[in-house]
Amino acid sequence: MEYYVRELLPKESVKEKEKHAGGKARKDIGELFESEGMRPIDFLVNNEKRRDAGLFAKIQYHIDAFDQWMKKTKPLKKNDTLYIQFPIENHFIFQGLFFYYLKRKGVRINFFIHDLLILREMLKDDRSKKERIRLWVEEKLSLKLCSTMVVHNDRMANYLRRMKMNPKKIIKLQIFDYLIPDWDSKRASARALDRKLPVMIAGNLDRGKAKYVYHLPDRCDFRLYGIHYDGVIDESKQYMGSFMPEELPYEMEGSFGLVWDGESSETCSGVYGKYLQINNPHKISLYLASGIPIVIWEKAALADFVKRQGVGITVTSLYDLNDKLASVTEEEYQKMLLQIQKLSGKLRSGYFTKRAIRLCREKEKI
Repeated sequence: MEYYVRELLPKESVKEKEKHAGGKARKDIGELFESEGMRPIDFLVNNEKRRDAGLFAKIQYHIDAFDQWMKKTKPLKKNDTLYIQFPIENHFIFQGLFFYYLKRKGVRINFFIHDLLILREMLKDDRSKKERIRLWVEEKLSLKLCSTMVVHNDRMANYLRRMKMNPKKIIKLQIFDYLIPDWDSKRASARALDRKLPVMIAGNLDRGKAKYVYHLPDRCDFRLYGIHYDGVIDESKQYMGSFMPEELPYEMEGSFGLVWDGESSETCSGVYGKYLQINNPHKISLYLASGIPIVIWEKAALADFVKRQGVGITVTSLYDLNDKLASVTEEEYQKMLLQIQKLSGKLRSGYFTKRAIRLCREKEKI
């Protein structure tokens, strides 16, 4: 029997994430798990309450979380499979012990990895030694105990191999899907997509997450979509507002969708810039599922995917972007749009997630 973990957030947390698609990737994968015939096991998560708690209350939270996972998975038997989106929202210091218990019980544990906190959080200077040790123990032990892990791309796979993870466990997703229910091709084709229009930037525009947005070069025009923007609006930078994840694909108008991160427009720097070299940002799936060509940092992990698929261009610096865009001919732009048509339908229907599930199942038979 196949099961999957469905973590349920409080209503206020769901509402907070709605317009920046913070839970879109997890929601889509959960829906695809269900469509593949897996049974959900529900877990309640309240990390906000834990964050504000005192020391003893936090310890009790970890104990309660461990107890909840033990009780909820008690019906699982030998040769059952449990799919988990990793890292779990409801993480706890005893999760390595829990996964060890499941493995001893004969349950297969398949991880679909969204983030490697062991990498991203370790890049942050404000992380204490205690937090780094906890993350290392929680995450590395959990990864060691899983049966299969679905990772983003080749670079993430190589990073995990250097961590001494068994390469036979690793399956590469290639790119995240982006489900758009009842895709309206007529409504989508009514949008303005033209190589001479501004470049689009979609996502969380908070200064702490996307500092580069507040230092964009004036030589190029941009349209910004997302929450938490508090910068200037002028002739070269237009703020278009925020939208629900299912509505945004119909609202974006421009030439290319930008995949960039970090502190600077010169290069992708800082924690999030460095992390872009190993992870698959979900916004690239948003753009491609919406039929929009990509501009991506040349050192990003998905830059090779963009070039190989013929769905966009790469740049070294945003200060070079204006000249790079000017060099794209109308014929080249139309060819990109045609290539994206072949790919976008796959993303909207969950092709890459379903493929990874199929590969997980094939490994079970070995």
